[in-house]
This record gives sequence, structure tokens and C-alpha cells, in this order.
Amino acid sequence: MAGAQAWDNSGNGLLKGVYYFRHTLWYVASSDGSLGEAIVAYGQITFDGNGNYTTAAASYDLAAGTVTSNYNVSGTYSIAASGYGFLDSPLSSTFGGSASGGDIVYGLVSNGIFIGNSTENQIGYNDLMIAAPLPSPAPTLSSLKGNYTLAVLDMPATASPYEARDFQITMTADGAGNLTNVIASGYVGVSGTGAVRNSLGTVKYLSSGGAFNLTFGGSFDSSNIDSTLITGNHYLYVSPDGNFVFGGSPTGWDMIVGIRNGSGAPTFSGLYYQAGMDEDVTYLSQGYGNTDNYVGSLKALGNGNILGHQRIVNTALFTQTATNVYDSTYADGITINGDGSADDNFQHYYFTNNGAIRIGLGKAPVLGISVALAGPTFTAPGSGPYIDPTSIGNSASSALFTTSVAPGELITFYGANLASDSLQDATFPATLDNVQVKINGTFAPMLSVNKCGPYPCATVMVPYEVAGKAVAQIQLFNNGAASNIVTAWVSILTDGTGGTAPGVFTVPAGGLGYAAAQHTTDFSLITPTSPAQPGEIIAMYLTGIGPVTPAVASGAPGPVPAATSVNALNVAIGGVGATTSFVGLTPQVSGLAQINLTIPTGIPAGDQVLEVAGPDSDTFEALISVGSGSTSTVNVQPATRRSITRTRKHGGRPLGGAPSGFHKMPAARTAGHARGAENTQP
Repeated sequence: MAGAQAWDNSGNGLLKGVYYFRHTLWYVASSDGSLGEAIVAYGQITFDGNGNYTTAAASYDLAAGTVTSNYNVSGTYSIAASGYGFLDSPLSSTFGGSASGGDIVYGLVSNGIFIGNSTENQIGYNDLMIAAPLPSPAPTLSSLKGNYTLAVLDMPATASPYEARDFQITMTADGAGNLTNVIASGYVGVSGTGAVRNSLGTVKYLSSGGAFNLTFGGSFDSSNIDSTLITGNHYLYVSPDGNFVFGGSPTGWDMIVGIRNGSGAPTFSGLYYQAGMDEDVTYLSQGYGNTDNYVGSLKALGNGNILGHQRIVNTALFTQTATNVYDSTYADGITINGDGSADDNFQHYYFTNNGAIRIGLGKAPVLGISVALAGPTFTAPGSGPYIDPTSIGNSASSALFTTSVAPGELITFYGANLASDSLQDATFPATLDNVQVKINGTFAPMLSVNKCGPYPCATVMVPYEVAGKAVAQIQLFNNGAASNIVTAWVSILTDGTGGTAPGVFTVPAGGLGYAAAQHTTDFSLITPTSPAQPGEIIAMYLTGIGPVTPAVASGAPGPVPAATSVNALNVAIGGVGATTSFVGLTPQVSGLAQINLTIPTGIPAGDQVLEVAGPDSDTFEALISVGSGSTSTVNVQPATRRSITRTRKHGGRPLGGAPSGFHKMPAARTAGHARGAENTQP
């Protein structure tokens, strides 16, 4: 993705100065999830603010079994105004490097902290990198003081995949070198959902060079590997405000993230940047493992609901050489507990006092850690047109700005001084109210300006001409005055063709309501009072299906006969695969796509999560109401290997309802186009 691209680097100054960093990498080398290689780099990394970095670090390599004390490498980075960007992987020269420059770490910066990982690597490894500025003056013993909660993901050198571990540590630092009331509790893969708890009493810590060395003592062996969670020395680095810590063992590839505990319910609303790494041990007893990592964003809506995006790289369950890289957009719920922690379907969370940082700990059988940083806010720098760099989103699903955009997708963005009036034109002209939008130099067909409530906005179509490009450069012109340029990733498949970014239109609008879907018998809307029945053919409407055949000019109405999606899109309802009979553009309407599908039999009556998956995308935000017209046994075709490898990070849920859990077995993938021999007309 990072090759020959024109990514916004106006945010390079967000990374400037001396930072501490830790970058840990796991490579699964056998079908059972065993690590064939694991590497970690840790120490100082210096960013010059102009796109270059150097390290003064150490590394530890599982294969070599030795520490390299002078792990000094250099690289480049590009950070957009939003804080979203990428850098040359500090580990690529050690593992997976190539003459073309090695792998790329994609990540985000907020509150001075960088989080990210190598989602696009072609080898099949998982990693996580964190960097935070070295405080000035350098921290001393007294800098580590207060009550802390740490989350740890680890696979010790002597462990098999059955002993991968995920646990929390609670402790009190006295500012004088003592950690008291230290308790570690969590899960070891072999223990299933049975918790392991270690009361560690008092642990000593030292301060040196702005870092802390925690001495847990002991070592792992065959007698304690399944009952002891942590041993040996571990380094911790601290953020300038002292509220965030991270680190790990100098001779291991664990990752520790932690926060100084807040008091009371945290403030958790608005935009957050997120990254994480985990291992699903569900299948270990069947002889194969499953690891993944992700980077993206989420929006806490303040009402217990979350809209999220994760760019995921998931190692295949059956072979380490295949990877599954895709954008996942989801709706989920979160519950804030009385102690200030929180839970969703996937992880247990802790917050800093102001909610600016959230750490996550996996729930068995999914072992993992995550970090989420409250995103920045932006204001227009002057009186000219301005695009908020974090506001680009799918017009149907409201998928967030870190999500890739697809050719032909409708996107909406916000800002200031974007247009004088509030207008809409369903013919998608190139100019609307003296406003034009260019994407990669091509005029984008415009649907509306300032039709998003009280905030200035514009809704446009991503021109089909972006297919095959890595980056979309978006710029608005209001009466000739140019806005800032905002960049977004473009969905692109491994063969270089345009990919998908499906977003389902909903009622009410915004992506979190009921899908905009119709009964095909009378074209009435499907609602809870008029649900779809098992076996019924319905039509649902979306955007972001990507290129179509025959090709259609950007902004032109869907042709007759209808144009169909080049890429296969598959649908599941309530986790059960549905048969599609048409996936393509709605004839005689501009900017609208639809899928005709048959409601599967055997799913429970009620509101069900609607999932749409392309070769490089997966969305499950919208709901669809299903009636009780049949109680037939579910007959799901066997899933392909590719679909099995997709680990569902989050599962949708009826808003305000009980969590439904995350999917582990999506709908089967089928080869070719998703158009059957019958019912092919929308």
C-alpha cells in the first residue's frame, strides 16, 4: 500500500524528538500455532519531525537466542494531519526485509503516542509497535507512583501455543522502588476459560535512563509454565504525563500496556485511535492456531454503542503462508462497570482518569491486548474551505476515516466553509453550488452540500478512476478557493484491481439502524412490524461494491441490463449465509447499489445482524427484522478456507439489546460473481 503513493505528510511534526518504543513480532510457523520465529526491538527511537528516524535500541531473536545490544537502524515515516500514517518497520531488516525496503508499520498518533502494526506484510506474521516521548526531565523512581493496571500478552520461549497467556497485573507503586499488592490474573491457553491467579506480594523496581526495570524473579520451566503468569525482569516506559506505561521482557516478545488508574466512571465518547494483537485459542485442541493484529479507529457514541473500524491481518488457520487482510467495520456495545472498567463482546477495558487512553485485555478463548487513544479535534485555520481530516466516511454506514474507500463509493466529509447553500442533485453533477471536489485530480460526482444537519458537509462519489491506486487525495473548491488536501487509503486487491468497501444504508440514516431493505413482492420497507420471512427474496441497498461490469461512467445511472459487481460480495444474516441472486448497481439510479438475497431458513425470529463481506472487506453494522415463517433446519454450505480464517473482532448487536457475541464462522465464499441464474434483475 505504501508504494509510489502521495500520502499527506503534513503531520510529520507529530512525531518529533526522542521516544521510547517496543516492537514485538510473532511468526506462526506450523498449523498448530507454534512460533517458528519471534523478535522484539526496544529502546529509543528519534524522530526528526521531517520524516526520518533512527534507533538506539536492543533486540532479542528467538531463533538466535541472543540479545543484540546495538540494534541501530534508520527509516522514514509519513504522518497525515489526522495522525494516521506509516513508517518503515524497525524490524523489517531483521525479519521479512527485502531489497525494496522491507515492510511498513501502519499506525496513528494522538497525545504524542504512536500505535500501529504491519497489516500489509506478505509473510504472515503479527506484530504490535508502541512509541511514546521520553519525558523531560527523565523519569526517576518517584515518577512511577500510584495504582496501576497492566495488560500483558505473552508466549514464553519455553511454551507451546497451548501456553500463550493473557493476563492483567494490578499493583501500587510507592515512588521509592516498591510495587506492593501485586496480583496477576488471567488465562493460559491450555487452561481454556479457567483463570490463573498469582499473588506476587511486593516487587522491586529500579529506574535507569528514563525507564523502569521490574524484577519479578524466577523463570519458566515445565513445572510452572501452566500455573505461573510472569517471571524475570521486565522493562517499562512511561508517557510524559505518567498515565500510560508500556514495555516487556528484554529477552522475550511479550507486550505490556498499562494505565495509572482513574477514579469513577471514565469519560468515553468521541473518536479514538486503536491498535491491538491477539490469539484465538479456540481451535488449539483441533490442531491449529490463529493469530491476528489490527489498527484503525472507533467512535464511542456516548450511549453505550460504538462504531468501529479495524484493518486486520489474520494468519491462516491451516498454513502460515496465507494471510487474510481486510477492513472490518462494525457496531458494538460497551458497558461501563461500577469500578470504572468496561466490557464489550471482545475485551475487558481500563481507562486513564480522563478517559484519554484505554487499554484492553482479551477474554478467553481470545487472548489479546489493545490500546485506544482519544483522537484529536480540528478547527478551521481560517475563513477558507477546510476538510476535517478525520471526517471522511462511508455515506451509508458512517464507516470511519481509517477505512479504505472503494471506486464508486459514496463518501461524506465535514469541515468549514464548504459551500454557501444547502443543495442536493441526484444527477451527480461535477459542480454543485459553485463547489467542486477533486479526487486524485478527477472531478468527483457530487450528490449534496450541507445536507448533514448543522455541520458543513459534502457527499460525493469516489470516481471509478481511482481503481488500482493506493491513495485518494481529496480536495474541495468553493468558488475557486481550495481547501486542504486530505488523503485516504483506496481499497485495492493483491492483483492491483479495485476492491470493496460495502456500507449498508439504514433507516434511520447513519449505519446503525435497520437496513434499508424492501420486500420484492410490493417494495414495501422491511421493518419490525413487517419483517422479512425465511425463504423470501428481498432487496437491500448499499454503496461501496467497487468496480462493476459492464463499466459505468462515474456519476452515471445504473444501466439496463444491470451492471454487476466485479468482486464477489457475500451476505450473512444472524451469522447464517444467505444466497444472493443479484449484486450490482440499481438500474436508472445514480450512486446506488443493491443486493437481492434470500432470507435463510432456521434463524431465530427478531432483529438479526446483517453482514456483507467482500474479498477485502467485512461490515456488520445494520440490522434486519426476520419473521417466524419457518422453523426449518439450517443448511449452511461448508465455508471455504479463506472464510474460516477470518476472526470476527466484534459482533453487531441490536442497539440497546443484549450482546450477541462475535462471529467465528462467516458465510461461505463462492467463486466468481455473486449473480445466479435466476432472479438476476433488481
